[in-house]
Amino acid sequence: MVNSTFTHDGFPRVGFVNFWIQLFKLAIHRKSSRENYFKFQAFQANRVIKDVIKIIPLDTRASVIDYGCGSGGYTNALAHQFKEVVGVDYFIQPLREKIIKLNNVRFESADLITYAGDPTDLLFCASVIEHIPVEKQSSFIENLKRNIKKNGYLYLSFPPFKSIIGGHVCAPFHYFPDPISFYLTKIIKNHNIHSYETMFGNWGLSKTSIQQIEKLLLEHGFRIIRIKPRYLSPGWTNVISKNNFLNWHVEFFCQNI
Repeated sequence: MVNSTFTHDGFPRVGFVNFWIQLFKLAIHRKSSRENYFKFQAFQANRVIKDVIKIIPLDTRASVIDYGCGSGGYTNALAHQFKEVVGVDYFIQPLREKIIKLNNVRFESADLITYAGDPTDLLFCASVIEHIPVEKQSSFIENLKRNIKKNGYLYLSFPPFKSIIGGHVCAPFHYFPDPISFYLTKIIKNHNIHSYETMFGNWGLSKTSIQQIEKLLLEHGFRIIRIKPRYLSPGWTNVISKNNFLNWHVEFFCQNI
C-alpha cells in the first residue's frame, strides 16, 4: 500500500526510482479526495525540504510560513523540521486540523496578496504564484517580502506554463492555441474550460515563465541564491534550470536583502 512508504512525519522511505513511481501514482489520485492530496503533498515534501535545508542556512529554531498551504502536506513536513510553522491560505480546510496535530503549527485564513503576519525566517511558497493574475504578481511578491525578516529566506516554486505540466488540467493540450486546447480538454478530459484565467473558478491560471518571475524577484530586492528543477540535484542546474519547456517545476531559493 502507498501508506507503507511514509514515515511518521510524512517523509518517503523510497529510493530515487521508486520515488518517481510513487509520485506518479499519488499524482493520479491526488484530486480524488483531500486525504489523497495531503498524501501527494507530504510525499513530495521530503525531497523538497531536504533541498531547502541544504541550500538555505537555517537551523531548527527557524520560523516558517507555508504560504498557500493547501491541504497542509508541506506544512506537516516543515513542522517536523522547524520550531514554528504557520500555514496560510484563502480557506481553512478541516482536514488540516484533523491530520496535523502538532503543537508548533497553526493555520490562518487570509488573502495571499495582502496577508500581513509576523515576519518569518523562511517563507515557503509552492505552486501558488502561477494562480496569481500576471498584473498582480508584482504586488504578490512585494507582499511576500514584507512577511520575511531582513536577511530571511524565500522558497518559491511553480510549474512554468510551457512545461509539460504547466497547463494544469489542460496539459498537454496547452501547447495548442487556446481554443483548440480548451476543445481537446473538453472532449478528452471532460473539463469544460473557457479561459485559463477562470479555469478553477476564483483560482485562475496565468501563463507564467521562469524569466518573468526571476525579473520580479530581482526588482523587489531579493538575492537569488539558486534556480533549479524540483527533485533534481544542483548538477542539473545549468542544463534546464531556466528552460521553460524542460524544467517541469522551477524552484527559486532567495534571500531578502
